[in-house]
This record gives sequence, structure tokens and C-alpha cells, in this order.
Amino acid sequence: MSDEGCRKYLERQPVQVTVVDSCRPRTQEREGITLYDDPLGMTPEKFDAFICYCQRDFQFVHEMIKHLEQTECNLKLCVFDRDVLPGTCVCTIASELIEKRCKRMVVVISDDYLDSDACDFQTKFALSLCPGARSKRLIPVVYKAMKRPFPSILRFLTICDYTRPCTQAWFWTRLAKALSLP
Repeated sequence: MSDEGCRKYLERQPVQVTVVDSCRPRTQEREGITLYDDPLGMTPEKFDAFICYCQRDFQFVHEMIKHLEQTECNLKLCVFDRDVLPGTCVCTIASELIEKRCKRMVVVISDDYLDSDACDFQTKFALSLCPGARSKRLIPVVYKAMKRPFPSILRFLTICDYTRPCTQAWFWTRLAKALSLP
């Protein structure tokens, strides 16, 4: 094809879509999804971090709330069971929260996490938003010893490890700092 032919083709066909947004058009299902959302969807509730966890790890998530929300850290965590209103599609709401409303995502890693389809979806969705972990969007947290191997999909990310006694003194400070970054 000649230069003239290429130019004419490019004038007819857009090379790239200007905006890619998986949440457009907005549907009613994506409005009024959290406890403190504006019912009209004009000012959706925002969070510092989405907490990805399985039900058996909720005791540690509760500990996380005490250390990160109820202290001078003053972070706002999105805890699905506490903050999301019932009655909507779990995957739709999780993806809206992870992509649009939360700056980061904390992944609470445990043997039980490895068996959770919801955690698998949330982690893979968040990773798809930040290839190469350039934006420090995903923060894996290990809080108890595991019998099974660490998830290979997260092996290239630095982790916040609560299982090592020598780092426990810095654990909450490091995690809070990572979540406070712009």
C-alpha cells in the first residue's frame, strides 16, 4: 500500500479508541452500592484500599480495620461484607470498586484464599488493571504460615509479611504507608 493509501485508510478508521472504560455506560447496578453512597449516584463513596479476603480470614481483616482505620492512619478500607449493600451481582460490584473507587487493593493471602473463586477473580481483575505492577496497586499480605505454595501470579510483587517475628514491629506502619501513597 502506498503512503497515500495508508493516509486515506487512517483518516477513515480510528487507530485507537480515545477512552476505554469497562464501566460505561453506567448502570443502576453500579450506583448506590456501598453504605455511604449518594442514592442518586452523583458522589460515589471512595476508598484507600479494597480488601480482598476469604471468609475464614475475616478475623485478620478485623485486626486490619483496627490498625488502619481506627488509628491516626485514618485510612478508609473497603471491606465487602461491611460496606457493600446486598442485592447486586458480586463480580460487577467488585470490579467497580477495584477499578473506580479504590486506590489500591490489599490481598490477604492464606491457604483458604487459594480456594476462593471470588478472591481469584478480584486478584486477576486488579492485576489486569496494572500490568507489571507499575502503579503499586496490589499489595499482597501474608498473615499466617501457609502449607501450600504462594500464588505464582503474585510472585513478582513485594509482600507485607506478618508471619516473620522480626518484621512484625514494622508491619502496620509499612502497610499504612503503602496505602497512603497517591
